[in-house]
Amino acid sequence: MVSVRTLQCPPYSVEHATESNTITRMTLAPSSSLRRSLVEIAEVADNDLFESPPDLLCPITHELFYDPVINAAGQVYERAAIEKALAHKLVDPISNLPLDTAALTTVWPMKSKAAAYRERAVRGCIAQVCKPSCRTPIRYLRRAAELSAGAAACGGGPGGSVLGLPGLTREVVEYLLTHPSSIYDFQALSRFAASLAAGGHRDLAAGLYTKLLQQDGDSAQQVEALRGLLACWGGPEEEEDEQQLVERLAGLSCGEGAEGCCRPARFVGVLLAAGLSEELVVRFCEYILGSSSAAGPAGPPQQQQLQQQLASSCSGRLSNRASSAEPCGSGGMSGAAAVAASGGAGGNADLLYVYTKLRCG
Repeated sequence: MVSVRTLQCPPYSVEHATESNTITRMTLAPSSSLRRSLVEIAEVADNDLFESPPDLLCPITHELFYDPVINAAGQVYERAAIEKALAHKLVDPISNLPLDTAALTTVWPMKSKAAAYRERAVRGCIAQVCKPSCRTPIRYLRRAAELSAGAAACGGGPGGSVLGLPGLTREVVEYLLTHPSSIYDFQALSRFAASLAAGGHRDLAAGLYTKLLQQDGDSAQQVEALRGLLACWGGPEEEEDEQQLVERLAGLSCGEGAEGCCRPARFVGVLLAAGLSEELVVRFCEYILGSSSAAGPAGPPQQQQLQQQLASSCSGRLSNRASSAEPCGSGGMSGAAAVAASGGAGGNADLLYVYTKLRCG
């Protein structure tokens, strides 16, 4: 006969075990924590990343221990901080009592515990930076730099990486620490992305460049982000299938989070400034406009039909310009408006205007 026994476990600890004829059913203990939302659980994880354990903080610097030592009074401090204090006066900084000796002894268990927390937190922060759903990557990157400052000062590991983490090099950490203002956030993330790409982690770098591209930065920043992204993809000159590149670029401007610079009409300027050919940018416009005119992604028939409509529109407008001196791309745009009215442009009237100007010259 199979017997069943029930064990009480801490919240969120659910395991199952089978031993011969005994099945152990582990159930959750009644607790209000069972009603926590996923958001609250995520906040707890953030607290673990951003709030160092109090017992691992130096009472002088209030920062995480890197080399904790104990003095003659039995108090633990960061070595550099207590050595500086003892050089001024041979007393314990907390009790203010005189010390018989300035001898200091490393507290190895606390040093190991602090190192373990530092590595766990830095890895957690870098994982958040590289996560597609993270909306504030700079917050986690700066925390990672803050925690790994001591390790970076020692020169980093193989390939210059700090704590063996991809992209987190000594140079990146130093830049973050010496440029704490938010006005340097873009450059800090861009440097980290470039470091990821240089280390062979192009997919992670591409994800970060995509986030930077979708932010409302200045035009120079958007162009820099796009160039970095194109390099991660192999660059337009290495792209075997230009249609694949067009579709990828269209995905940036039509996908979720496509705001600001990535709106198709504005994105055209960034594409051109990044060095992409007008021919490829025209194909990008045609792909977007063709997609807007169909229920799904535009196929060759829809794109060819759109090209014919717009080419006819542009030819007609060029004839009108010759007779009436109306500038191509002006507010009138009767031919382009006719295409839009026929459903060819969907909701991309601005992109249609830009596209017509590119085609008309």
